[in-house]
Amino acid sequence: MTIKQALTETMRQFKYLDDQQLDAQWLLLHVLGQTQTSWLYTHDNEHLSKRQQILLEELVAERKTGQPLAYILGEWEFYGRPFLVNKDVLVPRPSTERLVEEALIYCWKKIEQNTKKYNVEGWTIADIGTGSGCVAITLGLEIDEWLKKAGLAMDWKIIATDISKEALAVAKQNAVRYNVANRVEFILGDLLQPIRDKKIDLIVSNPPYVPAVELRLSETGGNEKIGLRFEPRVALDGGSDGLETVNQLLKTKIPLIYESVGGKILTNNSA
Repeated sequence: MTIKQALTETMRQFKYLDDQQLDAQWLLLHVLGQTQTSWLYTHDNEHLSKRQQILLEELVAERKTGQPLAYILGEWEFYGRPFLVNKDVLVPRPSTERLVEEALIYCWKKIEQNTKKYNVEGWTIADIGTGSGCVAITLGLEIDEWLKKAGLAMDWKIIATDISKEALAVAKQNAVRYNVANRVEFILGDLLQPIRDKKIDLIVSNPPYVPAVELRLSETGGNEKIGLRFEPRVALDGGSDGLETVNQLLKTKIPLIYESVGGKILTNNSA
């Protein structure tokens, strides 16, 4: 079977997906050990080995069950960088990139005020419910890059918390991957509890906000969110209205930027 034939056949089997071409391309690239989509088309007459054909068939079968592509590939892109993911963490969403952007805008404003009235020396950001660590790590990388370009040297850190030790294990791997393990402190605990005795200047969070009824539908294949059934429920279940965890976070008086129902990025009165 040639690469062209494999791509055509995989797309045919994925005809029920919104992005059957993209899914087919990513799986084929994964099987072939390549990263650039263009490579598939410049080598479309090359043949897959028997082992590669078998692996592709296995991965296609997994995807057809609704298994998120990110879990099959073992990583997913967030803010232009690939992050390790597995069934213990939520798959990073594009909407959460907006959470990072809003947090960065907040940080930039405070840093620019540094020489005037706001001191960011010793400043600490807390990422509550860090999951894969993609938000905390991205903030760390982006802030460091901005400070370097601005010629500024400031002492600051990020605390990343999660109730799942398995999720924290994934986040720590990603921190090592991007060489920010010394900048991000990972703490096991529920919501605000791990930071209650710490001085925190900004909280960011992508908490569970999916209404319970939607999760029940996803478990029975009753709606378009069927892929949710493969993701950790603790990272999704926001209670009857999706706001139970959000309301717990809103008890803080610390500036808070968070993602809520519908992927909206909101702030509390302190931010």
